[in-house]
Amino acid sequence: MGEARVLGAIALTFALAALAVVLGATALLLIGRTAGRTTGRVPAAIGLIVGLTSGVIQGSAVFGAVSLWSGLRTLRPYAEAVIAGAEQGRMNDVRGALSAASASALSDERAAAFGEALRASCGRVRAVEAPLMELMQRSREVMQEVTPGGRAFDLGLTPRPVMIRMERCDMLAYVVVDQVAAEQRIVAVSDVLVLLPDGRGAVLMENGPATSLARALGVAIRN
Repeated sequence: MGEARVLGAIALTFALAALAVVLGATALLLIGRTAGRTTGRVPAAIGLIVGLTSGVIQGSAVFGAVSLWSGLRTLRPYAEAVIAGAEQGRMNDVRGALSAASASALSDERAAAFGEALRASCGRVRAVEAPLMELMQRSREVMQEVTPGGRAFDLGLTPRPVMIRMERCDMLAYVVVDQVAAEQRIVAVSDVLVLLPDGRGAVLMENGPATSLARALGVAIRN
């Protein structure tokens, strides 16, 4: 619901920018037909330019927001299969959502330790969700708290945030996807970093990309 309101507000702003372009262009046309008898060419031109600029910016914002939202919605079931599957001992689900390399490297014991770290913190996993506005806010807070310069993502990684709904609390997680698979439009999870309530992190793979992300964030690994 929150995502729909935000996208609606962006679309409304884009519509207003388009209206400014139409009005500015119409004003210039009408002024031109009066052969100098009517003034206001400069304000009309400014309105046209501002409308065009705002339209380009808002159009990019709409496209970016829709792309991000769509990507998170596509990733969500894969993230849930890995995270909830590890916590509940459903290893077939976990390996089915992982990249081939991660599925081969991940042991049952390692997945169980990851699931236990989550369960010990907040109970059982109830759901994994991708609420766009909440994720943007939580991710911004994390970056401000632990990496003021925003250096955490200068790692060649593309972590996607998701929210884990637990019995006793909600936790932010970063899902690292396999880039080779992504280039082929295939969703495959490489690793997961979950930010625990005590300030530490739980990672799925041992010394995987999520560990590098945790170090960059200044987060100690629990499991």
